[in-house]
Amino acid sequence: MSEPISQSKRLPEWAAYAREKLSLRQPAMRASAITFGSYGASQFLRLASNLILTRLLHPEAFGLMVIVNVVIQGIHMFSDMGIGPSIIQNPRGEEPVFLRTAWTLQIIRSVLLYIAVLALTVPIAHWYDETQLIYVLPVVALNIIIDAFCSTQVGVLQRHLEVGRIAIINLGSYIITVVAMIAGAFVSQSVWPLVVGSLVGSLTATALSHTILGGEGMRFQLDREVMRLTYKFGRWIFFSSILTFFAGQLDRIVLAKYLPLAELGMYSIAFMLSQVMAQLVGQISRTVLFPVFARSAELGDAELRRKTIRFRMAMSAVSFPPLWGLILLGPEIIGVLYDHRYDQAGWMLQFLGVGAILQCLFVPMETVLMASGNSFGHMTMQGVKLVSLVGCMAVGGHYYGSTGIIIGFVAANALHYPALAAMVAPRRAWFPAFDFGVVALSAGALALGFYLKSVVLALL
Repeated sequence: MSEPISQSKRLPEWAAYAREKLSLRQPAMRASAITFGSYGASQFLRLASNLILTRLLHPEAFGLMVIVNVVIQGIHMFSDMGIGPSIIQNPRGEEPVFLRTAWTLQIIRSVLLYIAVLALTVPIAHWYDETQLIYVLPVVALNIIIDAFCSTQVGVLQRHLEVGRIAIINLGSYIITVVAMIAGAFVSQSVWPLVVGSLVGSLTATALSHTILGGEGMRFQLDREVMRLTYKFGRWIFFSSILTFFAGQLDRIVLAKYLPLAELGMYSIAFMLSQVMAQLVGQISRTVLFPVFARSAELGDAELRRKTIRFRMAMSAVSFPPLWGLILLGPEIIGVLYDHRYDQAGWMLQFLGVGAILQCLFVPMETVLMASGNSFGHMTMQGVKLVSLVGCMAVGGHYYGSTGIIIGFVAANALHYPALAAMVAPRRAWFPAFDFGVVALSAGALALGFYLKSVVLALL
C-alpha cells in the first residue's frame, strides 16, 4: 500500500512542475518577441531622429545634454529603493495596497530628488564651467516628478510577462518625444528642443500608463507592512544603484570635465550606437529574464541553469554579429551617417563596441543574482565593477589622456568577470566553456574581418 501512496504524492509535484515550465515558456517567447520588436522600432526612430537633429543642432547641444542626463540619472539612482523589482519579486506584489503604497513612495521620493537637484544645480554648473546648466537642469529634472506618477501597474504586467501594452506606451511616448524635438530644432538651434522634447515624452508616458494598463486605480496610501517589505528588499538595491551609476556613467562624468562640449557630443554619438545591442540585452533581461529567472529559481537550480544558458545563447547570437560590424566599420559608419564634424566618433565607436560585447555577455549573469533574491551579491558585484573601472580609467588617463580614459573604460568590463562567475556559480549558472568560447569566436571573427578589410582597401 505504501508504494501507490508514494506515487500519488509525487505525481502532483511533477504535474505542477510541468505546468510551471509551460506557463513560463510561451509568455517568455511572446514577451521576448514584443520587446525585440518594440526596441527595434524605437532604435530605428532614435537613429533617424539623431541623424536629423545632428544636422539641425550643433555638437555642443548634445554634449550639454550628456552632462544633464548624467546628473539626473545619478540623483535618481542615488535614492533607488527597488520599487519596480520589489513588485515583480514579492508574492504580495499584485495587491492594491502594495501597488498604491509603492506609488506613493515613489512620488515622495521624486519630490525629495527634485529638491536635491535644485540645491546642486549651481555647484554642478561651476564644476563643469557651464552656466547654461543653471537654467537647463531644473527644467529637465521635472521629468523625475512626472515619471514618478506613472502607474505601478507596469510592474504587475512585467511580473506576468505581459509587455505588449508597456511596449505601446514606450514606443508611443518616444514618437511624441522625437516629433517635439525635431519641431523645436527648426525653431531654436540650442539645447532647449532636446529639453522640451524629453518633458513631452514623460508626460505622454505617464498619462498613457493610467489609461491603457488597466488594474487598480492609483491613490495615495502608505501601509506599514508594505513599507517594511519594500525596505527589506530594496535596502541593498539602494547601495547597488549608487555603485551601478558610477560603474555605468563614470566615463561621461570624467570626460565631461576634460573634453570640450563638441567632443563630448561626438562621444555621445559613438556611445549611443555602441549601446544599441547592449541596451536590447539589458531591456530583455529586465522585462523577460528577471521574472523568468525569478520563477525558475523557485523550481530549483537545475531549472534556473537551463533557462540561463538558453537565454544567454540566444542573446549572444542576436547581439554579437552587429557589434562585430560596428568594430570593423566604425569610421566608415560614422562617415556615412554624419557630417565631418563627427569624424572622431569613428574610432570611439570601435573601442566602445568591444565593451558592448562584454556587456552583452555579462548582463544576463548579473540578472541571475537579482532574480534569486541576492540583492547583496548584486551590490557587491557593482562595487567590484566600479573598482575595476576607476583603476583602468586612471591608468589609461595617466598615460594617454582622454583617449586612455575611453580605452580604460572598455578594458574594465573584463576585469570583474571572476567575481561575477564566483557569485553565480553556487546557483549553477556559470558556464565557463560558453563564456570563453564566444570570446574566442569574437576574436577570430574580428581578426578575419580586419584582414579582409585590409585586403579590400589594398585593392581599391
